[in-house]
Amino acid sequence: MVKELSASMTTKVIEEDSGTHRYVLERSWNKKGKAKMATVITLYPSTSELILTDTTTMLITNNIYKLGYDGFFSVNLYSKVNLPVSPSY
Repeated sequence: MVKELSASMTTKVIEEDSGTHRYVLERSWNKKGKAKMATVITLYPSTSELILTDTTTMLITNNIYKLGYDGFFSVNLYSKVNLPVSPSY
């Protein structure tokens, strides 16, 4: 027997108009009633966007889902996007 499965995920980003600072990345996948959401605190914003996902966001999504949550808010201690890889002196 063949069955069809589908799911949808919503991604919201709260950032500064210039795009240089991101404050919250929200992902949710359950729209049935009140969602059970988790808050994840990270150091800096990941390179994830509305569609593109980096490794960190993928791992957070997978583990939050396995823990039984319906989504998460990723907030950062520092909001600056695209920091240099190494400090310049």
